[in-house]
Amino acid sequence: MNAEALLDAGAVLPAGAEVTKDDTVDTLTARAYRHPALEDRVVVRLVPGTLGGAEDLGLEFLQFGAPERVDEVGLVRQQALGFPAWALVHDPANGHHALALVKDIEKLARTAKSRVGPANDGFVALGERLARSVPHFLPTFYEEAGRAFLAADSPSYAATMFGRARDAERSYGLAIDEDRTHAVFLEFALAGALSAKALSAHARDLAARCEPAAAYDRFRRLCVERTLGGLPPYAGMHTDLRRLAKASGLDQQAADGMVLAGLLDAPAALRAPAAFWTAYQTSLGKLGAADPAVRDRLLSLFPANCADELWLSILEGAGALAALTDAPHASPADWLTRFAAHRENRSWRDTKRLPELLALVERLAPRLVADGIPVVLAGETDDVDLDLLDACLAAGVPVADPHVSSRLPVGHWFGDDTDGRRDLAALGADPRFRTALGRAVEASFGAEFSTAGIERVLAVPGLRAALHGWLGMMADRVVRQGLPTLGGELDRLKRVASPAGFAVNPEAVRRVTTHDLGPVLGRTLRAGVLDEYGWPAWEEALRRLPVPTDDGKLDLAAHRPGRQGVPVVAAGPAVRRRGTAGVLVQHRVGLACVLEHRARRRVRAHRRRLRSARILGAVARRWTYRRWAPAAGRGPG
Repeated sequence: MNAEALLDAGAVLPAGAEVTKDDTVDTLTARAYRHPALEDRVVVRLVPGTLGGAEDLGLEFLQFGAPERVDEVGLVRQQALGFPAWALVHDPANGHHALALVKDIEKLARTAKSRVGPANDGFVALGERLARSVPHFLPTFYEEAGRAFLAADSPSYAATMFGRARDAERSYGLAIDEDRTHAVFLEFALAGALSAKALSAHARDLAARCEPAAAYDRFRRLCVERTLGGLPPYAGMHTDLRRLAKASGLDQQAADGMVLAGLLDAPAALRAPAAFWTAYQTSLGKLGAADPAVRDRLLSLFPANCADELWLSILEGAGALAALTDAPHASPADWLTRFAAHRENRSWRDTKRLPELLALVERLAPRLVADGIPVVLAGETDDVDLDLLDACLAAGVPVADPHVSSRLPVGHWFGDDTDGRRDLAALGADPRFRTALGRAVEASFGAEFSTAGIERVLAVPGLRAALHGWLGMMADRVVRQGLPTLGGELDRLKRVASPAGFAVNPEAVRRVTTHDLGPVLGRTLRAGVLDEYGWPAWEEALRRLPVPTDDGKLDLAAHRPGRQGVPVVAAGPAVRRRGTAGVLVQHRVGLACVLEHRARRRVRAHRRRLRSARILGAVARRWTYRRWAPAAGRGPG
């Protein structure tokens, strides 16, 4: 990591280290203090140099003496002055007003962790006290209150306090330190306490109080740093930036280029809203066409909120799609795999047929065939693009084998009315996908027979071929079944039980209809049915147990003295432990244990009855009042 990255991460660099931006670096000092109550003990505080005077005044308020020694120990990233440090540095004569609130602020910060409302009221009351004497302390005071709410995980209250700080600046016409304000805005934005509305208001304030070029530069830097910090661009960011750029006389394309150059490397940019990509569509295309590095970067991006057709249009304008076929270092198979996975990761309701992608496959096919790298299009998800898969197979593009759990959404494919639907002939002819496609066709029929469902399947050549294979598979399953499970397989065939459906594979239907059930019945009877199985030791134990007269029930449990369980049968107070050869132990439980067991069982039953009665009573009341209320003037009967 370089020096700038280390400073951003909070590191302390050696005092003589070289940095590229001296204006953002501060010297870290070690300051030694003494207190009359601490005798010979020395208190050492590590404080940035710009905050040293405020630290001295703050400790002086606590009866510490002036620092006996101040040593420079390293370099740190510059920090914005907070409260009360800002007040002590900029107005030491009135610093006692700020110091008098320190204990109250700490108390309210603790209160905010459990009772946000009272803490908010307390900070507002303290702000009113400051407004009567030192109103220029209000911005830093409210910002400090906002930090207390951030520490208490209450970003909404922090945003309220931040808004009060800005309102105080406007109401009292206070002088504004732009560098400090920028740092504070970035701090609260990264903490999630600034809304898009607040950022747009800040852009208007900058335009009102700064030179146009400076206003644009400051706001652009804030937007870029905010995104680099992990927050996606907000929906109206392009509008605010372009308004400031126009006021400063900048060319829109040049201004957009400066913004995009700082944003494209930020991972959070992938979560930008759809309005961002729509607004910068033309600029992204021109920027990529002029810079191969930007073009390669665009190929590695798969935005979450950008429509697929819009993103393909951006890539086309940037020349990135042409690079997939022409550039030797490009890997169209890898890009197509990632783009298909990106589409499949969305909800199936949001994924529609994409004619532009199917046309792109035709352009990429010669390169894909020449490279020989398989494209993965059928992973573990349900949302496989059937048209894309069929287009690749039809063009001879190498396609990886499907995942064992992959399913093809035929029902969703039928429900998509977007242009570009293919006949799926290549997909139905590929033996690797035939079984999965047959299962998907079966699922598309639904639970009941439907003539319309069969007709729409038969109208698609690829699905008709899959249905042919599915009928053959079902015929194989039927002839292998025993009598207990045969009915379930025949029920599955009922979904296509029509002349048109059975005509798809007459041979499979003939095998099912001519299947002789006599041998199946004989095989089942010879293997034995469940009622024929018995355990002599079990039956003997049941015969010897006295059956109680109250409920006539037997209790069965498993006693596990070792790894193998031993069944235990109980009837009332009598308990027997059985083995494979017979009864191992017979015991009569004491009356207290039996009564306790019965009492617990009855309590549980009583609770269930009460719960059922409450539910049924509520249902009955609703039914009576809403459905069967007697007419006015008429009684029951």
